[in-house]
Formats: sequence, C-alpha cells, structure tokens
Amino acid sequence: MRIVVALVLLFAACAPERSEESVLLDARGEAATLWIRDVGGGWSFDARLDRLLVAAWEDGTVVWRPDPEVSSLRRVRVDPARIAEVRDRIFESIERIAPDNRVNAPFDAAVTWIVASRAGETLTFGSAHEHFAADPNFVAVEQGTTAVDARGRDAMLAACPPEYRAFRDGWSTARAAAASLVPTEGTPCEVSDYRFVVR
Repeated sequence: MRIVVALVLLFAACAPERSEESVLLDARGEAATLWIRDVGGGWSFDARLDRLLVAAWEDGTVVWRPDPEVSSLRRVRVDPARIAEVRDRIFESIERIAPDNRVNAPFDAAVTWIVASRAGETLTFGSAHEHFAADPNFVAVEQGTTAVDARGRDAMLAACPPEYRAFRDGWSTARAAAASLVPTEGTPCEVSDYRFVVR
C-alpha cells in the first residue's frame, strides 16, 4: 500500500505544468488570446521567449519567431476579427477533445503547448509528438514513442485508438489555424516587450 501511495505522490509531483496558468503579457500588461510555444524537458515552467512560436492579441497584434534557431521576434497588426476567427477555431478544436486527453507527452520530453483563451476560459493542448516526428525512424503514438516498424508511420498512427487520432486531428487543425496568422514579413520587435508569467 505504501508503494502505491508513493508512486501516486511521485506522479503528482511530476505532473505537467498547468499551461493554462501561464500567461503571455505584452508591454501594456495585456494577455495574449492565443499562443504556441515549446517548453524543454521536465514540463518545468520556462519564461524564456526564445521558445515562443506565435502569439496573438485581441487588438490584432501578432508576434512570431521566424527562425527556430534565433530568438528574435517579428510583429504585425491584422484585422482583430481575423484573430477572433483563428482563436475560436483553435479553442473549438481543443474543446472537442475530452479534458483528460488534451495533453499527451512523456515526462522529461520537450513539449509544445497550444493555448487559447475566450470569454474568460482558457483551454490547452500539450504534446511532444512534433519533436519526435522530426526523426523519421520514430513515431509518437498514444502510449509514447516507438520505432517505426514495417507497417510505416501512417499505418501505425491509423491503428491508434480513435481518441488519440481525434487528438492528433484536433492538434493539426489548431496548428494550421495559428500558422495562417503568420505573414511573410513583419517588423522586428523587442523581446523585452513580452513576458510569460504564472498566475
């Protein structure tokens, strides 16, 4: 019995950062309505903006990192209605997934977080599969990462339970929606204008 309790406590201590409590603020103190970023292994909170991929505010501001290897950011203003449309698409793609299935990442893996806030409610996707997918010899499935076998990656994913396939479909929808906000050009902006905090 003591062993079971110890394992439960260990799992709780290693639980992922509740990214819905992480807020991206601009220089005015306004919170982003959506953002995507990478967090290093261990699910620890990481306030560095060099891991930010894209973020948007309700006033139409879009900030993104054009080069994954460089920490500099770019900024542009778009129609606020466009931000709302994309935010809603991301929010609804997360909302369709059962809460217990919205984060899929082994402990100590690099995790990508997708966060969308609407009408005071924040929803979060978290997954490590994009990082593993960079290696063609591995595939991320519902139970973790495994080597691609003779069936091939697509067939292995197709054999996953429907809940995991729905998660991956929702993730792809959210990622594509966010990518549609990123233009080819933008104005360089100060990284110091933005900060992550935990509320």
